[in-house]
Amino acid sequence: MVAIDLGLSRLHLPASETLLCAFAARHIGKLAGDTIQNHMAALKAWHIYNNSTWKGGPRLHYVLTSFLHLSDPFNACCFTATCLAMWAQCLLGEILSTWEKSFQASKVVCQQHLLPTFNKNGSRICHLPFTKVAKSKGEDVCICRQRDQSDPIAAI
Repeated sequence: MVAIDLGLSRLHLPASETLLCAFAARHIGKLAGDTIQNHMAALKAWHIYNNSTWKGGPRLHYVLTSFLHLSDPFNACCFTATCLAMWAQCLLGEILSTWEKSFQASKVVCQQHLLPTFNKNGSRICHLPFTKVAKSKGEDVCICRQRDQSDPIAAI
């Protein structure tokens, strides 16, 4: 079942922990966490039914319990900052406030800093209002649209 779903017909029971992790991770963001856990329970039951060793271990546990709940504002902010930093090749200090006690909205990237799309793929320019080098003049960075859950444009 796992092998067919991932297009890996050469893999069979017992499924390796790496394959189980790939199966679970593939559904994160598409299915509810409880649904993914139910799928994994069914796979474990299938292994037991077929008298095969279940190889789910610490890595699988981490995959199943570590995904972010983006309905939480803090998690959503962390996810957005991570995607933007990775795909725009920015420093976290360029997109997040470094002033814990004296937050300055004028120096932090917001939705208003995202310029309209400039190509058919939906890529956009994001204006960083404050950088270490350009100071309050800021800099523009190109953000290319990604076709997966790590798309920084969708995250913003």
